[in-house]
Amino acid sequence: MALQAPQSDIESGQDAQIYVVSELIATLQKADPNRVVILQRDAAGNSHVLLHGAYEGSWKPDALGSQYGQAGLERLTDEDRENGFT
Repeated sequence: MALQAPQSDIESGQDAQIYVVSELIATLQKADPNRVVILQRDAAGNSHVLLHGAYEGSWKPDALGSQYGQAGLERLTDEDRENGFT
């Protein structure tokens, strides 16, 4: 079963197929809980990758309106600091 992301507006005002947490939860609730999670790189389906982990973080676009950017931790825990994150 292919799951299609809903159309959402990003802050730049451009339309992109992105998920917010509530939309992702609603979509995943419809899926078989034993299925492997496969992530789609872009709306055109140009590349896919298996999900190997998840964390609560933030995302910063490379440029205003860009669909590409950098993900990072929102806040560091003591454990993160012990593991070398700054």
